[in-house]
Amino acid sequence: MSNVIKAKLSDRILLYAWIPLSIGPMLWGIESVGGMQLHHVAVLIVYAYAFILSCMRGTILTVNRYLLFLLAYILVLGLALNAESLDFWLKYASYIGVIVVANHLVKAMPFEVFVGQVTVAMKAILAICIVLALIAPVVAFHVIDGQNSLNGIYAQKNTFGRLIYFLLFFVGLQAVMQSRRLTTRDMVWMAFCAVSLFLSNSRTAQAMGLILAFVPFAFQWKIIRLSLVPVLASIVGLVVLGFATSQISFGEVGSNHDYIQVLGVEVPLTGRATIWQGALDGINKEGRWLFGFGLDGFYGSSYRSYVSNIGLGVFVPEDSHNGYVDLLLNLGMVGAIIFFIIGAKLYVNASRFPVSGEKIAILSFLILYLGSNLTESYFVKTSNITSFMFMVMFMYSYSYRRF
Repeated sequence: MSNVIKAKLSDRILLYAWIPLSIGPMLWGIESVGGMQLHHVAVLIVYAYAFILSCMRGTILTVNRYLLFLLAYILVLGLALNAESLDFWLKYASYIGVIVVANHLVKAMPFEVFVGQVTVAMKAILAICIVLALIAPVVAFHVIDGQNSLNGIYAQKNTFGRLIYFLLFFVGLQAVMQSRRLTTRDMVWMAFCAVSLFLSNSRTAQAMGLILAFVPFAFQWKIIRLSLVPVLASIVGLVVLGFATSQISFGEVGSNHDYIQVLGVEVPLTGRATIWQGALDGINKEGRWLFGFGLDGFYGSSYRSYVSNIGLGVFVPEDSHNGYVDLLLNLGMVGAIIFFIIGAKLYVNASRFPVSGEKIAILSFLILYLGSNLTESYFVKTSNITSFMFMVMFMYSYSYRRF
């Protein structure tokens, strides 16, 4: 076996080990060792393997300077605000680990190979989940809020839903990158995803799946690619106008029955708006708008009292279920500006591409990233597939830049 083949195999082992873990805690991840979930212990092993590969292949020497600046900012902020917290150091190490994994895979795999291997890995995981549901439904299904929801090998339905909507995205993306129509095999996998999403009862994942099944195809149209920024700006403007005119409003904030009302239609938020209000009250009352509380400095400290008595009973969340709120909580407005610059740089790099699968992939993923952060927290979370993919797309935007 040649060195080239060995190197490719080692990269695939890294990817196949990382993808299922990065989607979220598995069923066995609810157990702990010394206060750490087994899932997080396993991820540390993958980080170590990625670091060794990076050292052997020299990829660790070429980390993007924007990401290095972000890491430096998080470190300085953490040292100033919560250096005594073990959780801070664990999460910071995980942040570094995600970047090491992403950086190595970007340097080691052409983009189309990466997309193909990620798709294969996610298909394998979904197949395992489906087989498990057939032979051991008591393990694959869990009763949540009175509904028997499919979780597969994962700890909860929203995590399982994340696997499905990412698979939908990548199946469509492969077809677009190869300039072909969906094959019968593609449609079979999409059907598996649709049934699994229905059985998961995860409204968030169902909404994301419906959108992401079409996003890569929509970006083939020039009008969609060119109007991305104006459309996003218009949406933000309409939301602001909606709140100003009371056409958009929150209701029953202070309970887990809160909702957002848009033009008279109520959309349940199951406690999310209540958490957002408590978190923002904490920022405001503590005067932490500029720098926030540092990574894990809010939910990992006594400040979480702002969301521990807000009508949700004994439940205390681990994050705000909103990436934008958590970005302010952890890194403040300065950190938000840094993330905005990184996101803008990704967009500018991708917009310079000639029309290609890579351009469509990066721009359509940007929609996923911005949209999913509305109801989940990915900007400052560490070992999750959404943050990982953002790092990957950002680095690939440099690798494929033509101008």
